[in-house]
Amino acid sequence: DLHVRVDGNPVSTTRNEYIGGVYDDIIPWTEFEVYFSAGQDVIIEVDYTLDGTGEYPYISFKYLLETGAGWKDAIGNVDLIVRLPYEANQHNVFLDSSPGWGHTSLGVVLEGQDLRWDYDDLEPEYQHNLSVVMVMPSVWGKVLTERQNVAINPQDGEAWGRLGKLYKEISLLRRGIRHDQGGIELFDLSAEAYQKALELLPKDALWHAGYADLLHSRYYWEELIAGGYSLSNYLKAIEEYALAYSLDP
Repeated sequence: DLHVRVDGNPVSTTRNEYIGGVYDDIIPWTEFEVYFSAGQDVIIEVDYTLDGTGEYPYISFKYLLETGAGWKDAIGNVDLIVRLPYEANQHNVFLDSSPGWGHTSLGVVLEGQDLRWDYDDLEPEYQHNLSVVMVMPSVWGKVLTERQNVAINPQDGEAWGRLGKLYKEISLLRRGIRHDQGGIELFDLSAEAYQKALELLPKDALWHAGYADLLHSRYYWEELIAGGYSLSNYLKAIEEYALAYSLDP
């Protein structure tokens, strides 16, 4: 679905394939012609859909910038903007950590819904290629929906439980937990949501078990494996597991 406009006017494109890369891969390119008048600005707009890569609940997106080295001289000014459909923050974007694959490019600044990188006199190389690692937008959208649900009806224990489960999912890694500030805050938010759910639904075995799972994960990965000495999360998890079992063997 790639579309190109030059100074606001659609232009035709041609699809070609080239051999390149480390393993002589077949690389598809879309090409189009542009005429540059001396001393005149030419506005080029290219729109297309890009699938991210990753595994639930995280995803990464990449944008190749090093090809800009083919332009004559350095690029005077580069403003890279990744605009999310909601506020960008340390909960939904990995800023100084990784889910185990990929990193968000260094130097990012968060402004409202935007992630921004600014460069002056840039001669782009491999390290300038843009990479963003985040919570899948579809998953964060569910978080926003449940936040709205509990705001509208704070007595909805099921909504509080679903919110706690979502916070838990995006605070955990495949083998471990997030240790960045956003991940630490997500654990606290998850615990608070589970506690609220259980205040409203004290006899719901599943939410007790879900809360126990959160506490046990925190204990296992942060305290036992990492060499901590606190047993508080472990003991509380055992208490919640036992309660869940007594309610629904």
